[in-house]
Amino acid sequence: MELLSLLQDGDWHQYSEIKRNTKLSSATISKHLKMLKDLLDKKVDVESGAYPYPVYYRIKENSRARFMACFGIKVYLHIREFLDALGKAEQQTEYLGLLTEYFHNGIVSLLRYKNEQKDLTAQEVDFMVRLFTRPLEPAIKNFVDWYGQKRE
Repeated sequence: MELLSLLQDGDWHQYSEIKRNTKLSSATISKHLKMLKDLLDKKVDVESGAYPYPVYYRIKENSRARFMACFGIKVYLHIREFLDALGKAEQQTEYLGLLTEYFHNGIVSLLRYKNEQKDLTAQEVDFMVRLFTRPLEPAIKNFVDWYGQKRE
């Protein structure tokens, strides 16, 4: 989400600037750029005289791309809060309650956003679902491990 946060202003950002500001590896940046390709404009500066040619990216100017980027940033912020709360949970029931609340709120948000943007493509819905569900897998695994230890 560091990438979306950087690009959300709509300005052109050079690949090297993205790498420097996000501190992500080239492989991770490339993977995210590929995943976000429908939301981004790409410009290769062949006139600058620089080689390799500088490559610039920005979020597309249409409102749909900005909507998706803002959705991604909101999900990222909720994930951080969710993971912080999980880290502080002292009882299994509290942990399970946080998982349930996150899942419920995520589904409600996805449905609300889908209704607001009535013509979302399958790829856009898939992107939204992956953003929302990504932190659940390790959190559920941790709960199962914890529950298996019968700490309560």
